[in-house]
Amino acid sequence: MGSMIAGWSCWLLLSAGPGGMFASIGGGAQPAECVQSRRPTSEATEHNPLITSEELERHVRVLASDAFEGRETGTRGGRRAAGYLAGILKKTGVEPAGDDGGFLQDVGLVKLVRESLPALAARGSGAVEQPLWGADYDLRPDLPLADTGWLRVVRVTSAEEMPAKVEPGVALFLDGSRRRREEWLAAVPAGERLDGEAGPATPGDVEHEADRKGTNWGLLLYPGSRRPGRVRSLGKAGLRPAPGDENPWLVPRGTLLEGLRSGAISELRLKSGLTLVPAGAANVVGILPGVGTAERPDLARETVVLSAHYDHLGLVGEGGHGGEQSSQDGEPDLVYNGADDDASGTAAVLELAGALAAADPPVRTVVFLLATGEEKGLLGTKYYLDHPAVPLADTIFNLNFEMIGRPDELAEGVGGLWLTGHGRTTMWAEAQEAGVELFADQRPNEHFFERSDNYAFVMRGILGQTLSSYNMHSDYHRVSDEADLLDYEHMELGVRRGLGLVRLLLSGELTPRWVPGGEPQRRRR
Repeated sequence: MGSMIAGWSCWLLLSAGPGGMFASIGGGAQPAECVQSRRPTSEATEHNPLITSEELERHVRVLASDAFEGRETGTRGGRRAAGYLAGILKKTGVEPAGDDGGFLQDVGLVKLVRESLPALAARGSGAVEQPLWGADYDLRPDLPLADTGWLRVVRVTSAEEMPAKVEPGVALFLDGSRRRREEWLAAVPAGERLDGEAGPATPGDVEHEADRKGTNWGLLLYPGSRRPGRVRSLGKAGLRPAPGDENPWLVPRGTLLEGLRSGAISELRLKSGLTLVPAGAANVVGILPGVGTAERPDLARETVVLSAHYDHLGLVGEGGHGGEQSSQDGEPDLVYNGADDDASGTAAVLELAGALAAADPPVRTVVFLLATGEEKGLLGTKYYLDHPAVPLADTIFNLNFEMIGRPDELAEGVGGLWLTGHGRTTMWAEAQEAGVELFADQRPNEHFFERSDNYAFVMRGILGQTLSSYNMHSDYHRVSDEADLLDYEHMELGVRRGLGLVRLLLSGELTPRWVPGGEPQRRRR
């Protein structure tokens, strides 16, 4: 990951200690430029282990300040936010659980930058043609290809027509259904598998074509529509996980598809026009190891993850977000500050970290995960699940905090938090029996259970639920989601109730289970 770390700006490179480039983040000497860029953190003195509305408000106002530019994943503002959070976690006394002994976990995202339109050339018996991206073909996934050179087209319509061996100079056109393509690829003979392993491939090896390993073929082609599409333009840069060794594929349509099927086109040459640039995006991860009990020392291994996402939408007009502006004092507002979404939940996890670190060591281990990339498709949490601080087999529950900044009358107003998926697990009922007042999600048709980072845990077979008080306010994903609109007394009471629930989880008194029929069917990975 060295190339990723190199992309981080100075406000995170505070001082390089023996534990790695990020080991001493939040302390140590800082260049003057870094001090100035981190001005919002100057109020953060020693962390108070008590959960207070004052500290919750301070965290929210820092994270939702214009200086953090909306905290979009992979941006300067997002990196500033990560630096602030790492510094606060260090002050709480929790142990770092990120990369190289620090709190930051680089999530391996790259930014897709199109320097030019893809250039595809096709030739056969006639002149060289220049099919149009979007109208005549699409490329999947987005991968940089400098120049494939001229590739001989081999069309396959049955298993008998599959080449006897993999050929880098071939554009392999698998002209059949997805199921048949999987079967044909699975028939690659021993010693010639695309993933580089010995022995014959199986259909399970090609369960998902986007996950195919190896770049042995020059290009793979899968048939598209007989109708032409729309010409595409460059567009804005996007984010995606750093690629492995996927085989890119091209989807021809319209006259290009017809020419490939008729044999009029016998050779293809492609330049993708795409560059991948390290995005510099990180989760912030801390841990308090459990100690178990005399009767149950094994409980020390069991782990609860407390999470919230700190990223938001960034600046108006960037990251694909439209030109919405509201005016304050005659000046346009260009920052999606994201005070409720989800600076509020992030502040809650920081306060919980401080309270737990100041108490006796927990029976169960607790991980604090402040994730990036939620607004991009839970990217940060998915990365954590692939690179967890403790094995997933030992992770028993994820309690996520999302939009707790304003009271919800359906949860009896101030201090009330409701639990997503309350009827899916035993958590809600058991918390009520233990005297922790939580409320049921009164808006099941909104599918909040599936709409935050907890669901990434669920899709990996780990129970996960979210606490929230989102009252359907109209500032959601708008520049008007400002820190002034939050109710910090409500947050304090809600987080204190959340702490009571967390203590039950960490003591071993509460172990949530799925109720019959409550566990969603996992998606195929």
